Amino acid sequence: MVDGIHRYLDKLTVDHVPKRTATWKPDYSSPQAYARSLEPQRQRLRKILGVVDQRLPPAMEYVSAPNRPALLGRRRTTRFSRSAGRCCQAYTVKGCCFEPSDKARACVVAIPDADQTRRPSQD
Repeated sequence: MVDGIHRYLDKLTVDHVPKRTATWKPDYSSPQAYARSLEPQRQRLRKILGVVDQRLPPAMEYVSAPNRPALLGRRRTTRFSRSAGRCCQAYTVKGCCFEPSDKARACVVAIPDADQTRRPSQD
């Protein structure tokens, strides 16, 4: 059965090459033309993945309350603070902002494992 599935998927892959080349016509004349030529494929992929919500400009805010300061901690080179922001109209993102004390050398988005639950005392 597994061999049959492999044969079927291999055939689908081979058969898809002419279909892909018929619809995918990248324009290599300039970086801007290339980006424009890929836009239909990007839109199609967004729809397939369900990433269709209008994105908002990035805007994170510190989250605090009278009994819960935004600052969670500080190390020699980094501050840790509660933060939140909106990525689209329907969703608010909450997390921890890691801020270097001197010039930033990288940007990182840390996402916990899917089976990791937050502790009730966290917000």
